[in-house]
Amino acid sequence: MIKVPNVVITSLGMWSYFEWFILGLQQLDEKGEISLKFELPFHFYLITILKNSVLLKLLAKCIRRFCKSSQSYNLDGYIEIHKDGQIIRNRFTIDCADSPFSYDSKKLQDVAVYFKMQCPKDLRAEKFKISKNVSIPWIDHGKYCRGMGLINFQAVFKKNSYKIKPLMVGPRELALGLNFQLLQNAYDEMTSCRKLKKSKRFMCYFGNSKGPVPVKTLKESPDFNSESELLGFFGSLVTHPNEKRAVVSSILGKFADSDARVIREGNSDSKSYELSAKPIPLKEFPSHVANFEYNFNVSGYRLSIPNRFIDSFIVGTTVVTDELSVRWYLPFSEHEVIETIPMGYERLSEVNFGKFESIVSNLPETNPEKIVEEYEKKWKPELVARYMVRAVLESM
Repeated sequence: MIKVPNVVITSLGMWSYFEWFILGLQQLDEKGEISLKFELPFHFYLITILKNSVLLKLLAKCIRRFCKSSQSYNLDGYIEIHKDGQIIRNRFTIDCADSPFSYDSKKLQDVAVYFKMQCPKDLRAEKFKISKNVSIPWIDHGKYCRGMGLINFQAVFKKNSYKIKPLMVGPRELALGLNFQLLQNAYDEMTSCRKLKKSKRFMCYFGNSKGPVPVKTLKESPDFNSESELLGFFGSLVTHPNEKRAVVSSILGKFADSDARVIREGNSDSKSYELSAKPIPLKEFPSHVANFEYNFNVSGYRLSIPNRFIDSFIVGTTVVTDELSVRWYLPFSEHEVIETIPMGYERLSEVNFGKFESIVSNLPETNPEKIVEEYEKKWKPELVARYMVRAVLESM
């Protein structure tokens, strides 16, 4: 007899994207709220038990090179409970695709709950708006139905969009694998970096000053998951977010106690480049962010929310951003996030940077204690996992 829900993970895809949720489920398992199991191919199961960093690195390289399933954007699983003398099982998936408009058509049809890490604010819209002049259709990134065509997928999406639930985005990496102790230790290291008294004012940490080189396509509809094709298709109607990031960095550089970095000049897909600012090692990033009152964001990569949001909240730092097009499973408070003006893919010439600089000049002091308090009530791994389990159980 099932006394607590069985949560079973059946595929991991790009597993590093899902560490936050696996850790949360492991924490619930430790507390006896669920029974967590892995029904995975042996090489993927090893990721959940190995602790040796050398072996994990070798295994990860082999999986990424030789296993096509590792390229999947989705983690799959099911939850089963005992009800009225029967075992009831509902399937779920977590979609980590950075494009808010991109979904796996087959899984969207097959599962009871489809968790979207980059979830649009409005799933009822006919298309996903990336600027005031440009919208992109809902598209299929699944390997099963790529021949369906956009018209058919719009029908699939409209019929099944009620299954889509917003989730959130964790840090870039907690640990090399998914062993509970490795993940918990890495998480504890992040929380130990908190500073409730900030020594500096503003920071930004952006990768490139430009997007990829635009690529013209002869196809009637480009691959919208490819930013180079997206830029080539829409041409002068859009400007890549990286160009706004470069301007934001230069504005922040005018203020005292700021650290405004764009790591590389030039196109993001260039193989030859020079570093224009010092990169921060991943292990040192939480303690770096913790020094600042504000961490700045410009929505990029098809307007997704990046890791810097959770990187900031966990150490008590506020995020200042352009207008957001996606949401997390709970709303952001005024202590956590301040939205300013539209940027994203808007034409560079149409972005009101004067207004942005005025907003930045008049930002109040932050409240790190309140940010950490809200983090502890909203975004901790076990809380997110509890939300996921509840959503699947409610679908039964």
